[in-house]
Amino acid sequence: MAQPDPRLKLTASLFTFADGELSRARTLEREPPFWRRLCATAQAATIEKELIRPDPAPDPKLWGGFRGESFYMQTMADLRIEPRWLPDLMSAENLRYNFLPRARIAAEDVKDKLRDGRFRHLLLGKGPSSLERHTPMPAPYIPSPVENASSAPLPFPEEMLTELRSPTDDKPFERKVINEIVNLALVFRFDPEVASLIAAILRRVKYRLSMNSDSSVTFSLLAGLAIVAGVTRGVELSDELRVLTRVLRRRGELKEDPENEMRIVLYACSSRSDFESWCKALGD
Repeated sequence: MAQPDPRLKLTASLFTFADGELSRARTLEREPPFWRRLCATAQAATIEKELIRPDPAPDPKLWGGFRGESFYMQTMADLRIEPRWLPDLMSAENLRYNFLPRARIAAEDVKDKLRDGRFRHLLLGKGPSSLERHTPMPAPYIPSPVENASSAPLPFPEEMLTELRSPTDDKPFERKVINEIVNLALVFRFDPEVASLIAAILRRVKYRLSMNSDSSVTFSLLAGLAIVAGVTRGVELSDELRVLTRVLRRRGELKEDPENEMRIVLYACSSRSDFESWCKALGD
């Protein structure tokens, strides 16, 4: 797959800068987060237009560090209101996945007016040079910065739901099963039942997970479960995850740095939309 265009890297950096600055200035603080992100998108586009006027290829790294911390912490706090968009999703690759499917959707709406040729093939074709080839599933369904308040369009796979409803034994929760679930967290529509079923399984197996000693894998799985708790508003799963994290730490199976543990906490606490409940969960 082709690498993202450097311009998209610049766009991602400028969005981070603009959103972080709007957060620092407390702009639109009483409005839904996507309002601020719409403003950040427009501001980033305006800045980019002026930057490329004298220099067609400015270095994205020059902007990457400006207001990055403000952007990151504000986005983590915004999960309480809009739990489907994480700060790590702002990247050149995800911007490409946000843009290209929209071009395909627009082309479908006017396909009867598009003439045969390279442009039609690019938009609607299925060959190696088509947009379809550059938007593999499920990438087109990853939420954009301004649509994470809505529910995911794809339903949770019924076969996986059946598997969660009918566990066969009390063996440790398999890493493969957890991986399959957490990889779908932002793409498929999770009903609260899914979070409740996972919470029940964790209790039944006494918080035993079948994992290796790779700390990056452990973090990915715990963070994924925390995201599931957030997008489903699964308070029960969030509480069980807090117990699981403490159990793994006590067993010596969790050796994360404080920053990663805080990320897990913020993901999980987004299961509470009420401000006071959210603050209490963070304190706990």
